[in-house]
Amino acid sequence: MGRNTTSGMDKDAIFAWAHTKMETFTLFIPSFMGGSSSQLMYSEKGSETEKTFTQIARSGIPEDFLKTLAYSTGRYWGRQSFTAGPIYYGVVLFFLMILGIVAMRSPLRWGLLSVLGFFTVLSWGADFAAFNNFMVDYFPLYNKFRDVKMTLVVGQAAAVVLACFALQQLWKQSQDEEQAAKLERSVLIATAIMGGLCLFALAYSVMGDLSKQNPNYLQQLEIMRQQAPQAPEIKLIERLESAMQVDRAALMRSDALKSLMLVLLAGGVLWVGARRRYGINMSIAICVVAGALLLDYMLVTPQYFNNDDKNTRPEYATFKAVKTAKLPPVLEARADKERVKRYATPVTAADMTILADKDPHFRVVDFSRGMPQERAEASYFHKSLGGHHAAKPMLYDEFVKFYDFPMGMMEGKMHLFGMLNTKYLIQSKDVALPNAEALGNVWFVSELKSVANADEELTAIGNFFPRQTAIVQSRFADYLAGLANTAGANDKIYLTAYHPDKLTYKSETESERFAVFSEIYYPPAKGWNVYIDGQLYEKSFIKVNYLLRGMRVPAGTHTIEMRFEPKSVSRGETVGLLASLLIFAGLGFAGWQTYRGGKSREG
Repeated sequence: MGRNTTSGMDKDAIFAWAHTKMETFTLFIPSFMGGSSSQLMYSEKGSETEKTFTQIARSGIPEDFLKTLAYSTGRYWGRQSFTAGPIYYGVVLFFLMILGIVAMRSPLRWGLLSVLGFFTVLSWGADFAAFNNFMVDYFPLYNKFRDVKMTLVVGQAAAVVLACFALQQLWKQSQDEEQAAKLERSVLIATAIMGGLCLFALAYSVMGDLSKQNPNYLQQLEIMRQQAPQAPEIKLIERLESAMQVDRAALMRSDALKSLMLVLLAGGVLWVGARRRYGINMSIAICVVAGALLLDYMLVTPQYFNNDDKNTRPEYATFKAVKTAKLPPVLEARADKERVKRYATPVTAADMTILADKDPHFRVVDFSRGMPQERAEASYFHKSLGGHHAAKPMLYDEFVKFYDFPMGMMEGKMHLFGMLNTKYLIQSKDVALPNAEALGNVWFVSELKSVANADEELTAIGNFFPRQTAIVQSRFADYLAGLANTAGANDKIYLTAYHPDKLTYKSETESERFAVFSEIYYPPAKGWNVYIDGQLYEKSFIKVNYLLRGMRVPAGTHTIEMRFEPKSVSRGETVGLLASLLIFAGLGFAGWQTYRGGKSREG
């Protein structure tokens, strides 16, 4: 097996969202690392952070920095740039898993424990570099996997199976008098292990280093220090980190104590059930443990899921967006308009300006709700370039990093927004700036500039005029051979229908032209087919401008369709159909055999 050196992501990208070893504690103590980075402590009434932030706000500090400061007070203080919340198995489930490991006598426990350990180590990424670097370098396709902490989902399945075996073992041993002593010992050992882990968390909340600060906040603070090193506000800001550490420690203690109480409850009732004291047998004990399991999840879940009936996102406590009693016609027509009124991100004046645009197919970049690459609220109302997802198209991801989206593109590179059909930039809740360089969904170019490779292509788009020129790699020379690309006065091409799997365009040209489509390039061999007037177009499209599609458009008036028709889907449907037929045939045969056996017995 060779080393993966020709494809996939680099290790920094693969391990960017990994857990640290200490973050593994969130599997049974959800606030061990604070919780969600969007849970902002400056708005939590009575907290030390809120008290200190209020003093800073009253000191006359600039509002822009105040907002940056507010966003730096997230509960989460781990290594990830941001997170919506911890991966939490549940403390009772974790206790039952430990009990399963202790009580089981089958070799299967070591297999399940190995599975859990393997996927936990994978989730550590660079924190266990020797093993995880090997996996990235040599394990097939692993270097295409992003957000390695998601491997803990597989580990959770092993934990659930171990917990089920624990309950089965409890039931079996409770029916045998000779096994009662072993059962009691297993429960005590598991309780001691889990109790010890919870006590460690309590100690860490007092003695551990709970500092983690937002890079944007640190940068702004350094600027302020250079401008006014003795300013009173500087000392207040430096106190803010101490206040946040106090609040983080309080959160950790609170969750550690809750986890400890649930462990003692579950362990105590199982021990009593094993000894059959106070009228409690193992059946009752298991029911109580199930109740404790549900209680655990009921206590944790509301912290990370909003109630639609009210705005529970704390960052809007101070910086509220404009709420409107009357929705724009586009939203009034939606069947889910009531949900829009309750949505955590209200419709702003800027949103309403954009929604009034009659053109339904364009994109926006939203700066009003935070950094666009981290926030996705605008996508509820518009086609947005922002948002975050663990699975990213590689070309777009590389483009975003190279040009420092979005801030780097604001500095003399607005044409990049234009070729991505970004028609509006939402500067604030009230202001949506039109982008005069937006090129639409598709346009003809008059010039094709050839470059040697992808690196040159990525660099070249930083300084060119996309309305006139398309950047193309030299490997597509055969595709472009013989193309005259003569412009006609009345040539035009435009989008007529949009669906993610089917894009329809109309073209009218006097001669053959070259068009650029503002859609991310995906190799035609992977499933995109082009049809002109209903007939398959063999030439299809090529990659231009590093991440877009370009195509030769024949002369005349035509309907152009791009359809996503991957062969894997049709093959999957065929296999699924055959499998269903086999299942029904098997059921029919079994039924016929049963019927035949009954007739034979009657005879």
